[in-house]
Amino acid sequence: MLLSFSSEFRPAGLLLLALTLAACGGSGNDHDDVGGGDGGPGGEVPDGTTLLIDTDNAAAVLVHARLALEILPRLQRNANILVSQGLNGTPTCDNPDGVFQLTEDDQGAPAEAVFEDCVDPLYPSRAFDGRIVFDFTDPNRPYSAFSDYRNRINSSSSFSQEWSLSGGFSIRPEDAGNAFGNAVIADANVISNYTLSTDHGSVMVGYRFQDFEVLFDSTISNLSQPLPTLAGGGRLFLFNDAAEGWVRVSTPHRLTDPLPGNGFCYGNGELVVDGAASSRVQLDYSGADLMISVNGVTVISGECEALLESLMAQAGLAI
Repeated sequence: MLLSFSSEFRPAGLLLLALTLAACGGSGNDHDDVGGGDGGPGGEVPDGTTLLIDTDNAAAVLVHARLALEILPRLQRNANILVSQGLNGTPTCDNPDGVFQLTEDDQGAPAEAVFEDCVDPLYPSRAFDGRIVFDFTDPNRPYSAFSDYRNRINSSSSFSQEWSLSGGFSIRPEDAGNAFGNAVIADANVISNYTLSTDHGSVMVGYRFQDFEVLFDSTISNLSQPLPTLAGGGRLFLFNDAAEGWVRVSTPHRLTDPLPGNGFCYGNGELVVDGAASSRVQLDYSGADLMISVNGVTVISGECEALLESLMAQAGLAI
């Protein structure tokens, strides 16, 4: 089964993949400085990569690296919805046996949130468990520490998703001249797992973030919309049946102009993943088309949406 984009949690499902620049002749934008660095085209392969990228695992590496870019901003936003409702005195669990406890500091800011099977009243298919401790010592870089945190989505009796998170990261508000809006900065020990379950079985994908930053435009009106602008990268450990090891992720050209209908396809952007022994996979977007190259050789090109099912299957997300 192809991972569905049809539920109201499409952001997490649509977290699946979004990537980058025009395949032929460049993207035509002037944001080469965003999310680039030593992992960008022409740069040296960074130290500490262990996963050798080849044509057998390239699709899995790209899909899961793309997914990693949205995990932290999306989970932070989902948790913030319930926390903000709690601060406003709004009932926060749709089920009577659900628990949501919110502790505030002397200034009225959230200090700790505890969830126990708390069903989201806005999206009853979604439930929360775990604990988040907030630190507003630096108001320009608030910190959230997640413990045993899970965000479960039951789209139907035969289809469910679960995101788990442990570790902490910061949210940096928009800086002067920042075209994005927010930035997520992950510590060295942020670990997240994604589990997809259907009647036919389940699959889990794991991630460890190290010195990872995500730049994103959070000006979206609802959770079902893709982020209009996205970039970032850093060191990432991938753990799944199709690819396992350390890679370096970068977006030399930011992802822009998401195409309607799914969360995979963008109109412009470039995603680069560097692996061991100078191996590399790159995804370029140009309008409705994409191009994937492995170690400088084009292996896939064509209409983005038409290639989705094959890419998901190669990434191990078709069950």
